[in-house]
This record gives sequence, C-alpha cells and structure tokens, in this order.
Amino acid sequence: LAGARRSIRFGDCPSHRSGDFKKRHPAHTVCMPGVLSLFEPDIEALQKVLLPSRVGPRPRMPEILPFLQLDQRPPADCVADLIAQAGILDGVLIRQSRMASAETAALALSDECACGPADAFIDLPEFCHLHAPPEGGIHLVLPPSVMEAAIDLGWGEPHPAARAGAVSPFLVALYAPRNPLEVGVALALVTASWRFARGEFGPSGGSRR
Repeated sequence: LAGARRSIRFGDCPSHRSGDFKKRHPAHTVCMPGVLSLFEPDIEALQKVLLPSRVGPRPRMPEILPFLQLDQRPPADCVADLIAQAGILDGVLIRQSRMASAETAALALSDECACGPADAFIDLPEFCHLHAPPEGGIHLVLPPSVMEAAIDLGWGEPHPAARAGAVSPFLVALYAPRNPLEVGVALALVTASWRFARGEFGPSGGSRR
C-alpha cells in the first residue's frame, strides 16, 4: 500500500487506453475535491456521476458466502488505483479486514473521525473493504438514498448478510471496476460510504452539508 497518496491520472497507463474504451472515453482524471463536491447538496449530483447505468449485464454472484462475483473480473491495476485513491480520504486507515480474507484491504476510520451511526459500518470502525484480484469486488455501507441509486443503476446489489439481518441493512456488494471510468464511479461511492461513516449524512441518507 506504499504510495497510496500519489496522484493518479487514469489514461496514462497503456492498459488504460485499449479497445473500444479508448474510443469512447479519453484519459479520465479523478479529482478528489471534485468527488467530495458530488455530495453537496444532495443525491442528484451523485446520480449524474452514476449515469449512464453500468454497461452490460450484472456479474454472476454466488448463492453462498463469500459473496464474490464469479465473472467480469477486473484488471489488477484498476483495483490498485481504487485503493490508492481511497487512501487519500481524510482519517482513513487501510488495514486487514476482520470480516473478509487476509488479502482484503479494509478502509477504517480513526476513532475521532468515526462519528456515523452504527449502521454506517461493516465492523466498527471499518466501513468498506476491497477484495483482492482476481475477484476485486467492493463491500461497503452506503446511505439509503445512495444505496438505492447505485443498485437501480446496476453498479451493485444488496449483500446477502444485510438481507439476513446479520450486519447493517445498508451493506452493498459493489461490482469490481472494469476500466478507469468505472474506477471513478467506485471512488464516488466509496466516498459516500466514508462520509456516511463520518456522520455527514442524516438519518434518511441525505447530506447534512
């Protein structure tokens, strides 16, 4: 995880500029201040980032745990880029998850920053974890309104543990990003999860700002 605070310009790497994606999307830069502004003042700004809906069918998911996608595996550099950008968020600690395999990178908050409700965490103070390749999926807790938008637009689905009542009802399995543009969408959703854990969303999932 060294270098987690480096600035990443998506498109600079040859693997980011191939095939139809190159024709449809030139080099894509994720600007952290821009991502933070997505949630001000309300969910409509986030929906603009999530639109258009995720391209193609949803990945196949298992009927048992661990709940990791069975196809549409991500490039390893997309997973690394997402972890690096998430590590820039204020107060975030990247550590081994207690709720997933040893290779999984958990995003947790320092004690002074973990001010959100209990349902904003997978396992206090962990609010999100990113599975290592080859699966590369993301499990995170989203504010209710953000969760509904992300699921409706095809970016993820409810985690079965949430449906069973074993964890936060807002735990979502976010599909692994397949290209730089999807890394940007995933980063926006991770940022929403981070803000939820910080207590920056109200009870209904709307931004307090």
